[in-house]
Amino acid sequence: MERAGDHLGPGYEFRCPATDFPRWGATSVSPCGPCWVEINLAAIGPSDSVLRYVIAHEFCHSNGIRDEQAADDCAARYGFPNVYFVR
Repeated sequence: MERAGDHLGPGYEFRCPATDFPRWGATSVSPCGPCWVEINLAAIGPSDSVLRYVIAHEFCHSNGIRDEQAADDCAARYGFPNVYFVR
């Protein structure tokens, strides 16, 4: 993600693997303490392309994008589109 230009938001911790949430990924909403992005590898399965999309999507959330479609659009701008399901 970082090589593509998509960076984890300032003050956020990256938790991977994590299993706190039954979704592919989750991001705490600022203001938070501590702030985090969690990726549930067990829910994603063995797909590298899904993993890259989920990380990019959650990194976009960590930078203030709250809307799910907007986070998908943000991830796509970095080269990691949501081609896995329709919102």
